Amino acid sequence: MIGTILAYVYAAVMAISTCGVMFSDKKMPVWLFILNLVASLLIAFQSQGLIWLIIGLSLVLVAAVLNGEYVFGKVHPSHFLVRLIISLIIVLMVYKKI
Repeated sequence: MIGTILAYVYAAVMAISTCGVMFSDKKMPVWLFILNLVASLLIAFQSQGLIWLIIGLSLVLVAAVLNGEYVFGKVHPSHFLVRLIISLIIVLMVYKKI
């Protein structure tokens, strides 16, 4: 229950922040914008199966690295680690139905 809510919130925050970056002065390639939105949508489809959550969160991690490289010019390992930990916690909570 809580894990599901966290996953939906995480997907929404990711989609909103992606739109914010896309329409700001930062330069985000369109394909990266689409990758971010697809990842968010897959997380939102988690009710169709845990695999969609895992694929979506995996794509979010890939997108985080690419965002760092293409948009901000530097990948921050600590930022990636935090996202990885959050993703693992969400998957475990949804899997255990917490």
